[in-house]
Amino acid sequence: MLINCSNNGQLIWNEILNQSYCQCNPCYQGVNCLELIPRKRQVQFDLNRDNFIISLILTFLSLLNNGLTLKICIRSKRIRSTNIGIYLIIYSLISIVGRILLFIAYSIQYVKPTNLHNNIEVDETLDCFLMKVGEHVATFICLWLSALIAFERALIICSTVRMNASRWRSIKILLISLCLIVPSCVLMLIYRCQWGVPHGTLKSRLTSALIYIVGFLAGIIYITSTIIVLKNFVSRIFDFTTVQQSRKKIYITLLKRHFFIFLPPLIYLLCILPYQIWYPINRYKQPFLYCGISVTEYLFKILVKQLTTVPTAIT
Repeated sequence: MLINCSNNGQLIWNEILNQSYCQCNPCYQGVNCLELIPRKRQVQFDLNRDNFIISLILTFLSLLNNGLTLKICIRSKRIRSTNIGIYLIIYSLISIVGRILLFIAYSIQYVKPTNLHNNIEVDETLDCFLMKVGEHVATFICLWLSALIAFERALIICSTVRMNASRWRSIKILLISLCLIVPSCVLMLIYRCQWGVPHGTLKSRLTSALIYIVGFLAGIIYITSTIIVLKNFVSRIFDFTTVQQSRKKIYITLLKRHFFIFLPPLIYLLCILPYQIWYPINRYKQPFLYCGISVTEYLFKILVKQLTTVPTAIT
């Protein structure tokens, strides 16, 4: 009796047993090749090659963009003497280092040196200290630096302090922030680098919750400071203008003209949130890039994953 083989399965006829059977592709199983093999990652696409190409493009953009930022900040004494200028220099340096580490990690995965083929421990260690530091830690630190830049701008606009006011203020703010950033980065490395540890344990959940809370706090500081700056502009225009306009109308006008100040936090949200929301969905049932994935879904998911590293490529 002939059977129907689905999902590109090949029908094989066994002359000795006088019967037919389906030889399924690597992603499916069952008599008719209808069942996806659970928890198996995709094998039909060259993921290492695609990650390498995307990482190469983002690394070039990062070196170009952050390099130009460093050149402007270092050459301009007026920018370099401000607290915000110092934050920008640190931001650009961390972005470049993180991007290079991430590119090295993807390059090693793509080239796969012969001494790593059979050494799983070395492979996982390199993946942890290169990819996790370059991707998660660098992005996390850059998010906090962006929040500090926005907070510093709000202090300048909303108070009488000067742009190059006492560095002690920025040092105090930076030290307080480091008390949150450093422990979170250490926990992030421990959390991301523990291979085979189920994410459903209480310890891993608490660690993940703490990391997300600290990151959410940076986002709140970022967006709130930006809104405060815009509202202060509205108050000043309302107090000193001779044209009778409502605060709401002035606010809408300024929002249209100065929408660019909201671009950095919006870019962070658009780059990081999609993967953070999509990744946990059905995580325990199948991998993010599961075996048998379609071309369209594969391309979309790999771009969503690589979007999380875009903030370190732009300043």
